[in-house]
Amino acid sequence: MRFQRIFDKENKVKNRTWKVLIVLVTAACLGAPAAAQESVANKYFSLQFNSAGVTSLKRSPLTIAKDFILQDKTLGDIIVRYRMGDQAWQDFITAEMVETRTIKQGAQQAASQQIIVYNGSGWYDYYADLELTTRLRLEGDALFWTLHFRNVTHKPVEIGNFLLPLPFDSHKSLKMKSFIAGHGSYLTWSPNQAEEPVLVMTPVEKCPLFEPAQTERNFAPVSLEYLDEKGVYIHSLLLGDNNAAQNRKGNLPQTSHILTPKFTPGDEITYAFKFRWADDEEQVRQLLYEEGLFDLNIVPGTSLAPGKAATLSLRSKNSIKSVDAEYVDQTTIEDLGGKDQDTRVYKVTFSQEGKNLLTVTYGSGRKMYLQFTVEKTLMAGGRV
Repeated sequence: MRFQRIFDKENKVKNRTWKVLIVLVTAACLGAPAAAQESVANKYFSLQFNSAGVTSLKRSPLTIAKDFILQDKTLGDIIVRYRMGDQAWQDFITAEMVETRTIKQGAQQAASQQIIVYNGSGWYDYYADLELTTRLRLEGDALFWTLHFRNVTHKPVEIGNFLLPLPFDSHKSLKMKSFIAGHGSYLTWSPNQAEEPVLVMTPVEKCPLFEPAQTERNFAPVSLEYLDEKGVYIHSLLLGDNNAAQNRKGNLPQTSHILTPKFTPGDEITYAFKFRWADDEEQVRQLLYEEGLFDLNIVPGTSLAPGKAATLSLRSKNSIKSVDAEYVDQTTIEDLGGKDQDTRVYKVTFSQEGKNLLTVTYGSGRKMYLQFTVEKTLMAGGRV
Protein backbone atom coordinates (compact mmCIF):
# COMPACT_ATOMS: atom_id res chain seq x y z
CA MET A 1 0.00 0.00 0.00
CA ARG A 2 2.84 2.38 0.87
CA PHE A 3 4.48 1.98 -2.52
CA GLN A 4 1.12 2.25 -4.29
CA ARG A 5 0.46 5.60 -2.57
CA ILE A 6 3.73 6.99 -3.86
CA PHE A 7 3.02 5.73 -7.38
CA ASP A 8 -0.51 7.17 -7.36
CA LYS A 9 0.80 10.61 -6.38
CA GLU A 10 3.40 10.65 -9.10
CA ASN A 11 0.90 9.33 -11.66
CA LYS A 12 -1.09 12.57 -11.41
CA VAL A 13 1.69 14.46 -13.17
CA LYS A 14 0.56 15.55 -16.61
CA ASN A 15 3.88 15.55 -18.37
CA ARG A 16 4.07 12.29 -20.38
CA THR A 17 7.88 12.13 -20.31
CA TRP A 18 7.85 12.35 -16.54
CA LYS A 19 5.27 9.55 -16.41
CA VAL A 20 7.44 7.27 -18.51
CA LEU A 21 10.46 7.94 -16.30
CA ILE A 22 8.54 7.09 -13.12
CA VAL A 23 7.21 3.87 -14.64
CA LEU A 24 10.75 2.80 -15.50
CA VAL A 25 12.03 3.58 -12.01
CA THR A 26 9.06 1.78 -10.45
CA ALA A 27 9.78 -1.31 -12.53
CA ALA A 28 13.39 -1.28 -11.41
CA CYS A 29 12.32 -1.01 -7.77
CA LEU A 30 10.05 -4.04 -8.14
CA GLY A 31 12.86 -6.17 -9.51
CA ALA A 32 12.17 -5.78 -13.24
CA PRO A 33 15.12 -5.29 -15.62
CA ALA A 34 16.79 -2.00 -14.81
CA ALA A 35 16.29 0.91 -17.17
CA ALA A 36 19.27 2.46 -18.88
CA GLN A 37 21.07 5.01 -16.76
CA GLU A 38 20.63 8.66 -17.54
CA SER A 39 23.69 10.59 -18.67
CA VAL A 40 24.29 14.31 -18.40
CA ALA A 41 27.37 16.40 -19.08
CA ASN A 42 28.71 19.91 -19.47
CA LYS A 43 32.24 21.11 -20.20
CA TYR A 44 33.35 20.28 -16.64
CA PHE A 45 31.58 17.05 -15.60
CA SER A 46 30.28 13.89 -17.25
CA LEU A 47 27.83 12.03 -15.02
CA GLN A 48 25.62 8.96 -15.05
CA PHE A 49 22.63 8.56 -12.73
CA ASN A 50 20.61 5.63 -11.46
CA SER A 51 17.47 5.91 -9.32
CA ALA A 52 19.52 6.75 -6.20
CA GLY A 53 22.20 9.18 -7.41
CA VAL A 54 25.45 9.42 -9.38
CA THR A 55 27.08 6.14 -10.45
CA SER A 56 29.79 7.59 -12.71
CA LEU A 57 31.69 10.85 -12.31
CA LYS A 58 34.31 11.93 -14.82
CA ARG A 59 35.89 15.18 -15.84
CA SER A 60 34.86 16.47 -19.24
CA PRO A 61 35.91 16.05 -21.97
CA LEU A 62 35.57 12.29 -22.03
CA THR A 63 39.12 11.93 -23.35
CA ILE A 64 39.94 12.10 -19.62
CA ALA A 65 38.47 8.69 -18.90
CA LYS A 66 39.14 8.21 -15.18
CA ASP A 67 35.93 7.40 -13.29
CA PHE A 68 36.11 8.69 -9.72
CA ILE A 69 33.24 6.52 -8.42
CA LEU A 70 33.72 2.84 -7.65
CA GLN A 71 31.86 0.31 -9.76
CA ASP A 72 28.39 -0.54 -8.38
CA LYS A 73 28.55 2.36 -5.90
CA THR A 74 26.41 5.52 -5.76
CA LEU A 75 27.07 9.09 -4.72
CA GLY A 76 23.86 10.27 -3.08
CA ASP A 77 23.19 7.62 -0.44
CA ILE A 78 23.28 8.57 3.25
CA ILE A 79 23.08 6.80 6.63
CA VAL A 80 21.37 8.50 9.57
CA ARG A 81 20.62 7.35 13.13
CA TYR A 82 17.75 9.19 14.76
CA ARG A 83 15.22 8.93 17.56
CA MET A 84 11.89 10.42 18.56
CA GLY A 85 12.02 11.80 22.10
CA ASP A 86 13.54 9.20 24.44
CA GLN A 87 12.74 6.25 22.20
CA ALA A 88 15.35 3.87 20.80
CA TRP A 89 17.67 5.00 18.02
CA GLN A 90 16.56 4.01 14.52
CA ASP A 91 18.26 3.83 11.13
CA PHE A 92 17.49 5.89 8.03
CA ILE A 93 19.55 4.20 5.29
CA THR A 94 18.65 5.34 1.79
CA ALA A 95 20.27 2.33 0.10
CA GLU A 96 17.67 0.15 1.85
CA MET A 97 14.69 2.44 1.11
CA VAL A 98 13.95 1.43 -2.47
CA GLU A 99 10.17 1.20 -1.94
CA THR A 100 9.93 4.74 -0.55
CA ARG A 101 12.22 6.33 -3.14
CA THR A 102 10.73 8.41 -5.95
CA ILE A 103 12.36 10.57 -8.59
CA LYS A 104 10.80 14.01 -8.51
CA GLN A 105 12.83 15.19 -11.49
CA GLY A 106 15.14 13.27 -13.76
CA ALA A 107 18.62 14.32 -14.76
CA GLN A 108 17.72 15.37 -18.30
CA GLN A 109 14.46 17.18 -17.60
CA ALA A 110 14.44 20.99 -17.47
CA ALA A 111 17.94 21.11 -15.93
CA SER A 112 21.04 18.97 -15.52
CA GLN A 113 19.94 17.54 -12.20
CA GLN A 114 18.23 14.75 -10.35
CA ILE A 115 15.86 15.24 -7.39
CA ILE A 116 15.03 12.18 -5.29
CA VAL A 117 12.52 12.04 -2.41
CA TYR A 118 12.46 9.42 0.35
CA ASN A 119 9.27 8.98 2.40
CA GLY A 120 7.53 11.63 0.36
CA SER A 121 4.36 12.81 2.12
CA GLY A 122 1.86 15.65 1.98
CA TRP A 123 1.59 18.41 4.53
CA TYR A 124 -1.35 16.79 6.33
CA ASP A 125 -0.48 13.12 6.13
CA TYR A 126 2.55 11.03 6.99
CA TYR A 127 3.51 7.39 7.34
CA ALA A 128 7.16 7.80 8.37
CA ASP A 129 9.25 9.94 10.73
CA LEU A 130 11.55 11.75 8.30
CA GLU A 131 11.29 12.93 4.71
CA LEU A 132 14.50 13.46 2.74
CA THR A 133 14.88 15.32 -0.54
CA THR A 134 18.29 15.06 -2.16
CA ARG A 135 19.34 17.06 -5.21
CA LEU A 136 22.38 16.43 -7.43
CA ARG A 137 22.79 19.27 -9.91
CA LEU A 138 25.35 20.51 -12.41
CA GLU A 139 25.62 24.28 -12.17
CA GLY A 140 28.48 26.05 -13.97
CA ASP A 141 31.79 24.43 -13.05
CA ALA A 142 30.38 22.64 -9.98
CA LEU A 143 28.33 19.60 -9.02
CA PHE A 144 26.04 20.50 -6.10
CA TRP A 145 24.67 17.98 -3.62
CA THR A 146 21.91 19.28 -1.34
CA LEU A 147 20.16 17.31 1.41
CA HIS A 148 16.87 18.51 2.88
CA PHE A 149 15.33 16.76 5.90
CA ARG A 150 11.79 17.42 7.09
CA ASN A 151 10.20 16.16 10.29
CA VAL A 152 6.75 14.91 9.24
CA THR A 153 5.60 13.94 12.74
CA HIS A 154 4.18 15.86 15.68
CA LYS A 155 7.14 14.92 17.92
CA PRO A 156 10.72 16.24 17.97
CA VAL A 157 13.23 14.09 16.08
CA GLU A 158 16.92 14.04 17.05
CA ILE A 159 19.55 13.20 14.41
CA GLY A 160 22.44 11.62 16.32
CA ASN A 161 24.68 10.44 13.49
CA PHE A 162 24.59 11.78 9.94
CA LEU A 163 27.00 9.86 7.71
CA LEU A 164 27.80 10.47 4.05
CA PRO A 165 29.37 7.38 2.45
CA LEU A 166 31.99 8.49 -0.07
CA PRO A 167 32.06 5.96 -2.95
CA PHE A 168 35.51 6.88 -4.26
CA ASP A 169 38.39 4.42 -4.70
CA SER A 170 40.66 5.94 -2.07
CA HIS A 171 42.76 2.80 -1.59
CA LYS A 172 44.03 1.98 -5.07
CA SER A 173 43.56 4.42 -7.93
CA LEU A 174 42.85 7.60 -5.93
CA LYS A 175 44.67 9.41 -3.15
CA MET A 176 42.34 11.05 -0.65
CA LYS A 177 43.28 14.08 1.44
CA SER A 178 40.94 15.11 4.23
CA PHE A 179 40.82 18.18 6.44
CA ILE A 180 38.05 17.60 8.98
CA ALA A 181 37.84 20.83 10.94
CA GLY A 182 34.25 21.99 11.42
CA HIS A 183 33.00 24.59 8.94
CA GLY A 184 36.46 24.85 7.39
CA SER A 185 36.54 21.20 6.26
CA TYR A 186 37.22 19.85 2.79
CA LEU A 187 38.24 16.64 1.02
CA THR A 188 40.15 15.98 -2.18
CA TRP A 189 40.69 12.96 -4.43
CA SER A 190 43.54 12.82 -6.94
CA PRO A 191 44.55 10.01 -9.32
CA ASN A 192 47.99 8.48 -8.94
CA GLN A 193 49.09 10.14 -12.18
CA ALA A 194 50.29 13.66 -11.39
CA GLU A 195 48.81 15.21 -14.53
CA GLU A 196 45.26 14.05 -13.72
CA PRO A 197 42.69 16.46 -12.20
CA VAL A 198 41.90 16.75 -8.48
CA LEU A 199 38.28 16.46 -7.30
CA VAL A 200 37.57 18.85 -4.41
CA MET A 201 34.56 18.52 -2.08
CA THR A 202 33.65 21.53 0.07
CA PRO A 203 30.70 22.53 2.25
CA VAL A 204 28.52 25.21 0.70
CA GLU A 205 28.57 28.48 2.64
CA LYS A 206 25.24 29.91 1.42
CA CYS A 207 22.11 28.23 0.12
CA PRO A 208 22.35 27.78 -3.68
CA LEU A 209 20.10 30.13 -5.64
CA PHE A 210 18.34 27.27 -7.43
CA GLU A 211 16.90 25.93 -4.17
CA PRO A 212 13.30 27.00 -3.32
CA ALA A 213 12.59 29.56 -0.61
CA GLN A 214 11.43 26.87 1.80
CA THR A 215 14.80 25.16 1.58
CA GLU A 216 16.69 28.43 1.90
CA ARG A 217 14.87 29.34 5.12
CA ASN A 218 16.17 26.17 6.76
CA PHE A 219 19.70 26.19 5.32
CA ALA A 220 22.67 25.57 7.64
CA PRO A 221 26.36 25.64 6.63
CA VAL A 222 27.89 22.19 7.09
CA SER A 223 30.37 21.55 9.90
CA LEU A 224 32.13 18.21 9.41
CA GLU A 225 33.10 16.38 12.60
CA TYR A 226 34.71 13.05 11.81
CA LEU A 227 35.97 10.76 9.05
CA ASP A 228 36.34 6.99 9.13
CA GLU A 229 36.32 4.08 6.70
CA LYS A 230 32.54 4.42 6.34
CA GLY A 231 32.59 8.05 5.22
CA VAL A 232 32.36 11.57 6.63
CA TYR A 233 30.05 12.71 9.43
CA ILE A 234 28.00 15.90 9.65
CA HIS A 235 26.81 14.84 13.12
CA SER A 236 28.64 12.23 15.20
CA LEU A 237 27.12 12.26 18.69
CA LEU A 238 26.75 8.49 18.92
CA LEU A 239 30.42 7.86 18.16
CA GLY A 240 31.09 9.00 21.73
CA ASP A 241 29.82 5.60 22.88
CA ASN A 242 32.79 3.99 21.15
CA ASN A 243 36.07 4.65 22.97
CA ALA A 244 38.22 3.56 20.03
CA ALA A 245 36.36 5.90 17.69
CA GLN A 246 36.58 8.74 20.19
CA ASN A 247 40.35 8.29 20.56
CA ARG A 248 40.85 8.38 16.79
CA LYS A 249 38.51 11.33 16.48
CA GLY A 250 40.55 13.67 18.66
CA ASN A 251 38.83 16.50 20.45
CA LEU A 252 36.51 18.07 17.88
CA PRO A 253 32.95 18.71 19.13
CA GLN A 254 30.42 15.92 18.65
CA THR A 255 26.91 17.15 17.89
CA SER A 256 23.38 16.08 17.13
CA HIS A 257 20.54 18.08 15.60
CA ILE A 258 16.92 18.23 16.76
CA LEU A 259 14.12 18.80 14.28
CA THR A 260 11.10 20.31 16.00
CA PRO A 261 7.57 18.94 15.39
CA LYS A 262 6.16 19.71 11.95
CA PHE A 263 4.63 23.12 11.32
CA THR A 264 6.98 24.70 13.90
CA PRO A 265 10.16 26.73 13.29
CA GLY A 266 13.08 24.31 13.06
CA ASP A 267 11.17 21.32 11.65
CA GLU A 268 13.46 21.22 8.58
CA ILE A 269 17.19 21.40 7.85
CA THR A 270 19.17 21.74 4.61
CA TYR A 271 22.85 20.99 4.04
CA ALA A 272 24.81 21.36 0.81
CA PHE A 273 28.16 20.36 -0.70
CA LYS A 274 29.96 21.31 -3.86
CA PHE A 275 32.38 19.34 -6.06
CA ARG A 276 34.84 21.19 -8.31
CA TRP A 277 38.01 20.35 -10.24
CA ALA A 278 41.53 21.60 -9.63
CA ASP A 279 44.63 20.92 -11.72
CA ASP A 280 47.16 20.99 -8.87
CA GLU A 281 47.67 21.81 -5.20
CA GLU A 282 47.96 25.54 -5.75
CA GLN A 283 44.66 25.54 -7.61
CA VAL A 284 43.11 23.60 -4.72
CA ARG A 285 44.19 26.42 -2.38
CA GLN A 286 42.69 29.03 -4.67
CA LEU A 287 39.45 27.06 -4.90
CA LEU A 288 39.22 26.89 -1.08
CA TYR A 289 39.65 30.65 -0.95
CA GLU A 290 36.94 31.17 -3.58
CA GLU A 291 34.53 29.00 -1.57
CA GLY A 292 34.98 31.09 1.58
CA LEU A 293 37.20 28.51 3.29
CA PHE A 294 40.90 28.85 4.19
CA ASP A 295 44.14 28.69 2.28
CA LEU A 296 45.99 27.55 5.40
CA ASN A 297 49.72 27.36 6.01
CA ILE A 298 51.21 26.17 9.33
CA VAL A 299 54.98 26.27 9.85
CA PRO A 300 56.71 24.14 11.03
CA GLY A 301 53.56 21.99 11.33
CA THR A 302 50.91 20.69 13.72
CA SER A 303 53.30 18.42 15.71
CA LEU A 304 55.39 20.48 18.11
CA ALA A 305 57.53 20.32 21.21
CA PRO A 306 56.39 22.32 24.26
CA GLY A 307 57.43 25.95 23.90
CA LYS A 308 58.06 25.59 20.16
CA ALA A 309 56.15 28.27 18.23
CA ALA A 310 54.06 27.65 15.13
CA THR A 311 53.19 30.35 12.60
CA LEU A 312 49.68 30.26 11.12
CA SER A 313 48.89 32.00 7.85
CA LEU A 314 45.12 32.16 7.24
CA ARG A 315 43.91 33.45 3.88
CA SER A 316 40.14 33.73 3.44
CA LYS A 317 37.43 35.93 1.96
CA ASN A 318 35.72 35.76 5.38
CA SER A 319 36.90 37.99 8.21
CA ILE A 320 38.43 36.27 11.25
CA LYS A 321 36.69 37.18 14.50
CA SER A 322 39.00 35.38 16.93
CA VAL A 323 41.54 32.57 17.41
CA ASP A 324 41.00 30.88 20.78
CA ALA A 325 42.95 28.21 22.65
CA GLU A 326 41.58 25.11 24.35
CA TYR A 327 44.02 25.59 27.24
CA VAL A 328 44.06 29.35 27.66
CA ASP A 329 46.65 29.52 30.47
CA GLN A 330 48.98 27.13 28.63
CA THR A 331 48.83 28.79 25.21
CA THR A 332 50.19 32.06 23.85
CA ILE A 333 48.58 33.50 20.71
CA GLU A 334 50.13 36.55 19.09
CA ASP A 335 48.38 38.35 16.22
CA LEU A 336 51.10 39.38 13.76
CA GLY A 337 48.69 41.33 11.57
CA GLY A 338 47.83 40.95 7.94
CA LYS A 339 50.11 40.22 4.99
CA ASP A 340 47.34 41.58 2.76
CA GLN A 341 43.63 42.34 2.96
CA ASP A 342 42.58 38.67 3.14
CA THR A 343 45.53 37.11 5.01
CA ARG A 344 46.07 37.10 8.78
CA VAL A 345 49.16 35.69 10.48
CA TYR A 346 49.36 34.35 14.05
CA LYS A 347 52.17 33.00 16.19
CA VAL A 348 51.10 30.25 18.62
CA THR A 349 53.09 28.58 21.42
CA PHE A 350 51.79 25.63 23.46
CA SER A 351 52.92 24.52 26.92
CA GLN A 352 50.25 21.88 27.52
CA GLU A 353 51.41 18.46 26.32
CA GLY A 354 49.07 16.22 24.36
CA LYS A 355 46.29 17.31 22.02
CA ASN A 356 45.64 21.04 21.78
CA LEU A 357 42.74 22.60 19.91
CA LEU A 358 42.60 26.07 18.37
CA THR A 359 39.21 27.45 17.38
CA VAL A 360 39.10 29.98 14.54
CA THR A 361 35.79 31.87 14.59
CA TYR A 362 35.05 33.62 11.30
CA GLY A 363 32.29 34.96 9.10
CA SER A 364 28.84 34.78 10.65
CA GLY A 365 29.67 32.56 13.60
CA ARG A 366 31.37 29.75 11.71
CA LYS A 367 34.14 27.79 13.43
CA MET A 368 37.21 25.99 12.12
CA TYR A 369 39.12 23.69 14.47
CA LEU A 370 42.88 23.20 14.24
CA GLN A 371 44.34 20.23 16.11
CA PHE A 372 47.93 20.22 17.36
CA THR A 373 49.94 17.49 19.07
CA VAL A 374 52.47 18.73 21.62
CA GLU A 375 55.08 16.27 22.92
CA LYS A 376 58.71 16.57 23.92
CA THR A 377 59.76 13.95 21.38
CA LEU A 378 57.95 15.58 18.45
CA MET A 379 59.61 18.06 16.12
CA ALA A 380 57.76 18.02 12.80
CA GLY A 381 57.50 20.49 10.00
CA GLY A 382 55.70 20.99 6.77
CA ARG A 383 52.96 22.83 5.00
CA VAL A 384 49.31 21.95 5.62
